Amino acid sequence: MELQKQIKGIVYTRKGLIAVNIVGFVYNWEILPFLVVGSLGYLFLISKKASRLPEKIFNKLDIQIPYTKKDNKNILERDFNYDPSKINVEDLQIGFLLDYNLQTYKVVEHFQYVTEDTNCEEKLVLITGIDERYIFKKYNVNNPFIRSTQKINIFSIDENLDTEILLKQRPKSVITYKGTNYYRDEESKGSIHSFKSNTIENRFKKWDYFDDSRLLYICIEQIDTNKFVAYQGKIEAEIAFSEILPQK
Repeated sequence: MELQKQIKGIVYTRKGLIAVNIVGFVYNWEILPFLVVGSLGYLFLISKKASRLPEKIFNKLDIQIPYTKKDNKNILERDFNYDPSKINVEDLQIGFLLDYNLQTYKVVEHFQYVTEDTNCEEKLVLITGIDERYIFKKYNVNNPFIRSTQKINIFSIDENLDTEILLKQRPKSVITYKGTNYYRDEESKGSIHSFKSNTIENRFKKWDYFDDSRLLYICIEQIDTNKFVAYQGKIEAEIAFSEILPQK
């Protein structure tokens, strides 16, 4: 409604300025060149202001998100010490090497998702040649929860997915990808901390989906206001990752 109000105001203003310029042209006003330039400049400014309105509305809706752009203060505590004799997935850091699915990967990025209830999840970016893989993990000694994924195009899930999220604040409860149904299981929001730059880089919303077996996994992320990313993969046991070596 607020956006429609702004647009209606722009339409009326534009019509008024056009009418004034026509009158100036008919009566050959000396100030006509200045009037034309001023009218175009004013229309540009109010149009630019209106284009930023959706983001302002989104920010008000998500006022609880803990987020500071490029904050250099380290707000997270993370113990990066490990026992060299028994390194496991929990110890993975930037620069580590590991074997997965008969390939050797290197960890090149490491993020932590910090939510409003301080429930933290980590994401590691692994590369080998041209293959890029994303590991999501929530870890405890009794139940390591590791998801091995690859990035997919959100429009391969639904061509209107971004519009639906912006309008309804969440994607559908059931989505279909390559003939398999996935069911929305968990929603979270907060901020993304980069261990590489030691800053809070973005705010996020995230929706986790599982298939009937709860082995196949999809997550959809909304980064800041209008960037959308999706990942698809499966649940993995800790033993799927082997030969973990720290960076030299």
